[in-house]
Amino acid sequence: MSVYYYELISFSSAKIQKTQINRAVFSFFLYLCIAKHIFMQEIRETTTYRKGLKDKILDMAMTLFVQRGIRAVKMDDISQALAISKRTLYEIYTDKEELLFQGICSYNQRRVDSLERYASEGNHHVIDIILEAYRMKVKEVHEVNPIFYEDILKYPKVEQYIRNAHKNSREKFLSFMHRGVGEGLFREEVNYDLIAQQMDAMSTYIKDNNLWQKYALHELFSNFYLISLRGLCTERGVKVLDEAMTKIL
Repeated sequence: MSVYYYELISFSSAKIQKTQINRAVFSFFLYLCIAKHIFMQEIRETTTYRKGLKDKILDMAMTLFVQRGIRAVKMDDISQALAISKRTLYEIYTDKEELLFQGICSYNQRRVDSLERYASEGNHHVIDIILEAYRMKVKEVHEVNPIFYEDILKYPKVEQYIRNAHKNSREKFLSFMHRGVGEGLFREEVNYDLIAQQMDAMSTYIKDNNLWQKYALHELFSNFYLISLRGLCTERGVKVLDEAMTKIL
């Protein structure tokens, strides 16, 4: 009997110990799951905060750049305007050129998206879209300090991005002009590849000679682009263009 009870007690004791171990393992596993969940939640919250802060920094920086000019704005000015440390600012953006680059990319994409939305809404033809782009440019010029445009040329990465964006828009320009031909507004016999090069040459001349500082934007538009545009129009296109221009000039 004593041997039997000894074996029974030993078996029960081992079973209790095993149960205790299993409970400990389960408790530890449960702890790891909860800790992982809390850790991942903290990461998500931190990521959301950092993303929001990154966007705020970008918006504030671009606001200051267009108001004062790029070179006049220091990283200290941006951090102070947002009440954050300069260390936090540099953790998100390595330097002012990177901040400017991201701002220009974001602005350019918003402008393209806005124009594409306008083009896809209603029954807008190509002349409507050209004049909408002109209105957007007028609004931009009224809001931006002219020094901003001068300063951009002093940042190689940003200048190269603008050059590349301009070069990549060539195909869109040609497609756009051929759409105008299809709408009966632009002449079919014109070589629009040459017209694209002409437009590039005019833009370069205006920029290199700082004509935008000497003349109002509507004067440059009327005397450079509008005259050229009228020469591309069919008889119907000229009527549509002249009627539309009376509403904005």
